[in-house]
Amino acid sequence: EKGKRQLWILVDEKRTNNTCLLMGSAVIDHTQIENFNTFSPTSSCNYIFTNVAGMDVGGQPIYQNRLFFLPCQEVPEAKKNVVYFSTDDIYTYHPFCDDFGPYNLSTLYHFCEDLRELMQEYDQESIVYYTTGNKRQITNCAFLLASFLVMEFDMNADEAWEPFSKMEPSPFVGFRDATYGPADFTMSVADCLRGLVKARSVGFISFHDDSFYVEEYEHYDEPINGDLHVVVPGRFIAFKGPDDDLPAGRRWLDSNGVRRFHPKHYHDIFGDFHVRTVVRLNEKRYRREHFTSAGITVHDLYFDDCTVPP
Repeated sequence: EKGKRQLWILVDEKRTNNTCLLMGSAVIDHTQIENFNTFSPTSSCNYIFTNVAGMDVGGQPIYQNRLFFLPCQEVPEAKKNVVYFSTDDIYTYHPFCDDFGPYNLSTLYHFCEDLRELMQEYDQESIVYYTTGNKRQITNCAFLLASFLVMEFDMNADEAWEPFSKMEPSPFVGFRDATYGPADFTMSVADCLRGLVKARSVGFISFHDDSFYVEEYEHYDEPINGDLHVVVPGRFIAFKGPDDDLPAGRRWLDSNGVRRFHPKHYHDIFGDFHVRTVVRLNEKRYRREHFTSAGITVHDLYFDDCTVPP
């Protein structure tokens, strides 16, 4: 068990006392691995660690002959000195409509943390990140791996995306807005990387100096905890618009599968984040006095959903 993500190791069925034999090759002490499991090469899996006789690595070279990217239709066959891993069964994007990504910052944080540890542990093996998903899943996985190059090796967007751009025909599709209609504007993975590089360069995001509090991010990311995100640290927060049409004394209410929050729910949270001004973008669903009484100024900048802000 590794946090909330399971660790799987591909082995044959032979075991001797405190060891397990990896398909006739490297030997690992399984007493150091909690919740040890085995499975067949064709079953679904999270991480797959392999080190068995085989041929070439396969996949698109991504970084210094250590990292490779492999879109495929089924779990790859084990090969000598190669570590295959996949996140297809680990990370899930929850769409609003027909949107499909990219993944959020906490997902990227966990991916970078896990891949960094993987490269350190298997420092002599080639590491292949594979996916058996469709083009949308391939695009999401490419975003994670390219973003790892940005966050871990300080690459710029062009450097990080260059090896992926060589894949022909391109297996990637553009990210779209959160609607069901035809998308008249899309964003590429390279566009997302440019935004990530910019955020890193101005100090908005870093995974190395303890400035990104992943537990706090994941807590407020949950719709049941406020649906709130820090966009610009110390300056700008985006949050779900509150509603004061709740029973007396209630600060939140679940109805029709949605949690609604009273403005007072945010008083302590905004105090912790030193919020002094709220800009209301949607229709008026609460009296501004709920915030102004707590010393928070309220401004209205209404615009219709799915339209360009004024």
